[in-house]
Amino acid sequence: MNMYMNIKTYSAFILSMVIVACGCSREMVSGSGLEVRLSAEEQMTKTVTDFGTGITRFSEGDAVSVWSAGLAPDMNGVLFTVGAEGVLVQDSKDKTKYRYCGDEGGSFLACSPASGENNGTTVVFRVPSDQSSASKFVAADFLTGKASVEAAQSAPVAIQFAHRAALVKVTTAKLPGEYGSVAETITIGGVLTSLEWDRASDKVSTVTDAETGSVTMWKVSEGLFAAVVPAQEIAAGKIFLTIGTDDGRTFTYKPAAPIALKAGDVFRLEF
Repeated sequence: MNMYMNIKTYSAFILSMVIVACGCSREMVSGSGLEVRLSAEEQMTKTVTDFGTGITRFSEGDAVSVWSAGLAPDMNGVLFTVGAEGVLVQDSKDKTKYRYCGDEGGSFLACSPASGENNGTTVVFRVPSDQSSASKFVAADFLTGKASVEAAQSAPVAIQFAHRAALVKVTTAKLPGEYGSVAETITIGGVLTSLEWDRASDKVSTVTDAETGSVTMWKVSEGLFAAVVPAQEIAAGKIFLTIGTDDGRTFTYKPAAPIALKAGDVFRLEF
């Protein structure tokens, strides 16, 4: 009987040593660590939604997916929405409490919109073909973000986002004077529309083994149009833009030299 008790005591001792050796036990700490709070960085200095100031701001209700490392438990594509002052609000359907592992910090990766296809270590996102309104344009603007803290904190961790697609910006101020027509619609033709984000490397690549498509641009204001597409090269001599006017005319634009659309950059054309 004593031998049996000693064996149990010794086994328990070994188990406790294993837990200590492995670091944080997620199950043991999950009920006592600080609950993680997140926020979206207030603004980014890449031109997207505010063409006057060049500043992008998240709007309340924008959806964000978040992954983490070092928490108890870790997030795996957890859905948040942007709330007041950029605070990220966890989806009400997810009742899990994500906490720091004792005093340790954690690292975070995120993407927005949250409509991409999560394939384990990658997210595949396809820009919508219809970007003809502000809301549809925002739904096409793929962003990824990251942040890390060395120690647990009660303050929200601010995730810094960056644009991972290319912005095409077209102005048509010269068109009325030269042709007497006002641009009403612009369509980008023959472009690749899907991209893939690898979370491990934080690299975004354009999916090239897919059919090309067309994208209807957003008419931001009179004579100003915008759309977002994955990074790619547009071949010379290929119809890139089709412009429809208020008087029923159609103009097409073919670049004389290849065009490089780069992730996070703005490509500008004037007509």
